[in-house]
Amino acid sequence: MQELNRTPDTPETALQEQLDRIEEQNQKILRNQTIHLAITLVLAVVVLAALAFAAVRLNAAYAEVLDACTQVDALAETLQSSLGTLDPAELDDMMQKLPGIVDQLQKLDVEALNKVLAGLPGLMENVDALQKQADSIAGVFNSIGAIFGK
Repeated sequence: MQELNRTPDTPETALQEQLDRIEEQNQKILRNQTIHLAITLVLAVVVLAALAFAAVRLNAAYAEVLDACTQVDALAETLQSSLGTLDPAELDDMMQKLPGIVDQLQKLDVEALNKVLAGLPGLMENVDALQKQADSIAGVFNSIGAIFGK
């Protein structure tokens, strides 16, 4: 309380105190400005990093889109050349048969087809074994035929 009621001794002391207060305020302002500048720089770096990341991802996505477009173009070219070689009458005939084929496919028993496909390797092994037996029997008959001069 004494400091508030205290009167400056001289005008120089009053000016010096005022200058000291101004100096303190300037230091606080400089500190705040430095903090604001540091925060701004950190935010700028974060934003630039995010933009760089987004640019890289965008570039990768663009490259994938271009690759997909190239594949679609190649497929379209192949399809166009295939359709170009077809006789219109053949194409019309195929289109007329298509609904019947679709109907037949819808009537297929998928479970039975899967069972048949599952048993196919065993069946092929049996056919191969029968083929070997038939070949050996044919070899025996050829040998017998050679003995009798045929």
